[in-house]
Amino acid sequence: MEIRYWILLTFLGALWGSAFMFIKVATPEFGPIALVNARLIIASLIFLPILLRNKYIHLLKPIWKQVLVLAVMNNAIPFTLFSYASFGADSNILAILNATTAFNTMMIAYLWIGEDVTLKQLCGLVIGFIGQGLFASRFVFQWIYSEKKGESYIPLVFWYLSIFGGMGLLTYAIFRKDPVIIVGQLFGIFIYLRNLILIYKKRNEKN
Repeated sequence: MEIRYWILLTFLGALWGSAFMFIKVATPEFGPIALVNARLIIASLIFLPILLRNKYIHLLKPIWKQVLVLAVMNNAIPFTLFSYASFGADSNILAILNATTAFNTMMIAYLWIGEDVTLKQLCGLVIGFIGQGLFASRFVFQWIYSEKKGESYIPLVFWYLSIFGGMGLLTYAIFRKDPVIIVGQLFGIFIYLRNLILIYKKRNEKN
């Protein structure tokens, strides 16, 4: 793949990931419903002129009902739920949960329409779930340690769980051949490792 495509994919990953941060910031100010309406209206104003061109309009006419259902199920409802969830969850948790889409799609496709799941896909699914579990559990440990200390505190185990969870999600992304998640997790793992290096460096200086 040419370098410019990697740059574009990295930029896309940054935009996609930052969306959850903006949801976290904007929801308390505008409210979940108003924020979702604003997002969808802005997107509509941008893409409708393109979709209403002759070469696209005749493709949409026969399936407009299906497109409408897809828009509600895939955009309006998820965006609204993410906005409400932002009141009680951090933006990084929202982004991680959003990354489970492929897990859920595979399971629903297997259980609902009987789509075959290969051993490779199953291995990727298991590794992804393990990574997801490790990633989510770090906040449980951080909460427990903070309660014990009576103040906000990030324990050492937080960074180890972040690394192992990130490696699990990175492996899953490689199975999926998803460059956006690959770049995002590589960047995250680098940050987690850097934090550990700084922590141990400070400890060695004290000793």
